[in-house]
Amino acid sequence: VSLDEFLWAVSMVASRGITLPIPAKTVDATPAAAADSSTADAVAQEGDQLCLVPFADLLNHVTEGDENVKWEMWVDAPDGRPDELHVMARALIKAGQQAFATYGPLPNYKLISTFGFALPDNAKDAVDLDMAIDKWDRLRDHKAKWLERRKLGETAKFNIGKDLVVGEEMVYFLATMVAESVSEFCESGIMAAVQDGRVYRALIAACTARLAQYPDQPASDSDSDSALRAALRSVTESERWILTTLID
Repeated sequence: VSLDEFLWAVSMVASRGITLPIPAKTVDATPAAAADSSTADAVAQEGDQLCLVPFADLLNHVTEGDENVKWEMWVDAPDGRPDELHVMARALIKAGQQAFATYGPLPNYKLISTFGFALPDNAKDAVDLDMAIDKWDRLRDHKAKWLERRKLGETAKFNIGKDLVVGEEMVYFLATMVAESVSEFCESGIMAAVQDGRVYRALIAACTARLAQYPDQPASDSDSDSALRAALRSVTESERWILTTLID
């Protein structure tokens, strides 16, 4: 398989794949496993899995709640039929009207990186903020153990949407970042870091660092692939708005 063929295959799976709830099945990984399902090569697979479903992948995306069709997985039919994917109407669809599904509540950066398009004024737009405990922090080991209590590591990625809600885990991580003594590793220490503004200042610093990663001037519409560039600009502008609004 050439590199071009591999990249084509990956892009097809990424852009056309549908995540479906697949029931537990025994998958024979080798010919030997077919003869003896008790071997280690017989693998039980269940849960959400990425599938290629011809024709179903022709459905275009709309914001969650606006779709007029939905995917339904029919499994373990009593008459022995194989598992089936059904496309079900959620509302009356007139002749000539386009059927839309939803790919989920996805921000534009995920839509464009996976499917190659973005929605104008996407209410689900969001930005990721990467954070980490300074490797030179004298309390690094203590902070790492404290974060383990919340199943967090020394590095973390947090998502903030247009609603500008800063989640509890993010506050917890920021307060841990700015802690100056072991005595602050408690709920009252978290609250103190919020009340005295240290958490907010750490958030501003993270937002400022993220803003610095964007180019100063977005590409113009006169450039090649203008539709894609316009979509990328839309993502950048939305993320900039979230970050600058948080800072302000």
